[in-house]
Amino acid sequence: MHLLFALFLQDEFAARWSESTARAAEFLVKAQGDDGLWSREFQGRRWPSLALSALALDALVRMPAALREKHKDAIARSVEALAKRQSAEDGGWAEPPGQLRAYVTSIAIMALQAHDAAANRERIARGRKFLAELQVKEGFWAGGYEELEYEMVEGKMQPKRLKTGNLSSVEVAAQAMRETGYDDSEYWKRIADFAGKCQNSPETNTDPEWVKALESRGFKMGGGFVYKPDLDTVENYGGYTVDSGDGKKVLNGYGSMSYAGLKTYLFAGLRKDDPRVLAAVRWLRENYTLERHPGFPFESDRPAGERKDRQGLFYYYLAMARALDAWGENPFETGDGVRHDWPREMARQLISLQRGSGAWFNDQPRWWEGDELLVTAYALKVYSILARHLASDR
Repeated sequence: MHLLFALFLQDEFAARWSESTARAAEFLVKAQGDDGLWSREFQGRRWPSLALSALALDALVRMPAALREKHKDAIARSVEALAKRQSAEDGGWAEPPGQLRAYVTSIAIMALQAHDAAANRERIARGRKFLAELQVKEGFWAGGYEELEYEMVEGKMQPKRLKTGNLSSVEVAAQAMRETGYDDSEYWKRIADFAGKCQNSPETNTDPEWVKALESRGFKMGGGFVYKPDLDTVENYGGYTVDSGDGKKVLNGYGSMSYAGLKTYLFAGLRKDDPRVLAAVRWLRENYTLERHPGFPFESDRPAGERKDRQGLFYYYLAMARALDAWGENPFETGDGVRHDWPREMARQLISLQRGSGAWFNDQPRWWEGDELLVTAYALKVYSILARHLASDR
């Protein structure tokens, strides 16, 4: 009797999972423009977005075969639209007018690879070459990807300055290069070194320039990973707390960057017993949760749209799924000894958050997550990872 009930629950979950995936796909396809692209809101209008279009395509081409077949026309339009917008000059893609070059190029080549690697071989190779050349090769920011920052001047977007590299663009580039088979050892060494500068652990991160900067301004490392090794931008991301014992500012690592750091280390070829990897996993075991974005202040008494612990929540889910998939441990044992069936827990969490329209939405709108199209693409990409694990326990 217990076995029959368990099978019933399993079948019920499978049905909910399948229905959730189909509704999400339907929502994304209906939002596609006639030009094959998806758009995002900016200053009260929606504008075609290559970043969002590449994300949506990457989500759709990783769906179950039946859904890919059902939506093959939308997928074909998207592939054609992206192909037309690859730069003839350098082989990359960018968010108009020229932002997020590494990010958009990385997602575009992953989507084309997942769709049809053979048919898109040349486009992927050109995009991969662009990413390899765009990577910073020397100095403190080696391994990172600098990005142009723009500002509005007399009604037009104008380049303002170069922004230094960050772990978010590095981790997505590493994902793309790994998925498309890039094997240059120097590239991967720089990737690992950059991730190491973002690791917020004094046992593993001994970069002299970073350590000196921390000490000179009264900071110390507090665990996990940070967005970038740059004290001028600390309060824009995880922020810091003050140690009541020594009065130093304790730099806060946070969930999405910590999962991204672990995954990037593994893709760069570090062994699972490497001290940097072990320190990363230790922090993740102590901070496992699906209820909020760990590392940010837990503000349960504030409205959802204002809570810092909910900013970037769906990007956090994607980073978490990718990293735990790469780490290969299920159930994942946390610091309190609890063993978590993380694929099933994450699937149930996402199903519970899905709206009647088939979309997802974050009340905390930071990092574009107030846009249903972006968040739904994230969620569908998570589903494609979870599907491999959930299928195995049927």
